[in-house]
Amino acid sequence: MASTLDSNQAWLGVEPGLRLLAEEMWFVIPPPPNANRVVTDSYVLQAPESGSVPFTSAGRLRVDENGVDDLVAEVRARMAAHGRDFVTWWVSPGAEPAGLAEGLREHGAVPFAEPSAEPRYAAMVLRDEPGAAPAGVVVRQVQDLDEYRLAMAIDWESFGAAPELRETWAAGLPEHYETRHLSGDAVAYLAFVDGEPAASAFASFRREGTALSGASTAVARRGRGAYRALVRARYEDAVAVGAPGLVVQAGAMSRPILERCGFESLGDVELLFDAFAR
Repeated sequence: MASTLDSNQAWLGVEPGLRLLAEEMWFVIPPPPNANRVVTDSYVLQAPESGSVPFTSAGRLRVDENGVDDLVAEVRARMAAHGRDFVTWWVSPGAEPAGLAEGLREHGAVPFAEPSAEPRYAAMVLRDEPGAAPAGVVVRQVQDLDEYRLAMAIDWESFGAAPELRETWAAGLPEHYETRHLSGDAVAYLAFVDGEPAASAFASFRREGTALSGASTAVARRGRGAYRALVRARYEDAVAVGAPGLVVQAGAMSRPILERCGFESLGDVELLFDAFAR
C-alpha cells in the first residue's frame, strides 16, 4: 500500500514514532474523558459525548486500494451505532492508499467548513531548540482548578467558542482537570505578561515526543511574545521528561508564528465532512 509520505522528502530523518504523532496527533494522544474511542488496524474512531463536530472523527486511516468502500461502510455503521449521522475524516499525509481523500469525496464527503475549525492543518515538527522566552513573559503549568478554568477561558475566547458549548464544557472542567491535567494527558499552561494572565496552551507528553495544542492569547495581550514563551516552556518540560521532539497540527493563523519558532511543515492533514443517512 502506498501513501503520500512515500514521495514526501520532508519526512526524511524524522523518527517513525514522532512522524506518526505529528500526522495523527489527535488519534495518538489520549482522548478526553467524554470520548468513545475505537481502535482497529484500519482506522481510529472517536465519538465524543459532547464537543465540536471535527472531533466526531476517523483518523489513522490505513486500507488497501480495494478497501475504501468497506472502510466507509464500517465507519458509518459504527458512528450510527453511537447515534451520529456524520463523521469527519482526518486524512493525514500517511493515509493509505494514496489518493484516499479523493476516494472519500467520491462517497460524498466534502471539505470541512465550520467557523471554529479549518479544512486542513499542517503537521509540523520542531527538532531543534527554540528561542528563549521574551523578557516580561513568565510561563508555568497551571497550579489549581481555578487556574485551569482561567486557561480554558482564554482558549475559548481566542477560538470563539459558542456560549452553549462553553456551558457544556465548563460543567466538565473539574473532571478534566483531574483526568487530563493532573494525569499528564493534557497538561495546561498559563503565560503571564507583566504579571497578568495573557495566554494558555496544552501539552501531551508521549514516549515518541510531545504534542502541543490549544495555544491561545487574549486579544489585549497579543504581540508581547506569550505564544513563543509557551513554546519554549513546553520544550523545556519535554526535554526534562525525555520527549524533546515537539509536534503540532497548525491552522493558517498559527502556522506562520510556528515557522518563526523553528517548526517544519511536513504535509497537510485534510478534513472531510461526511453526512450520511442512518
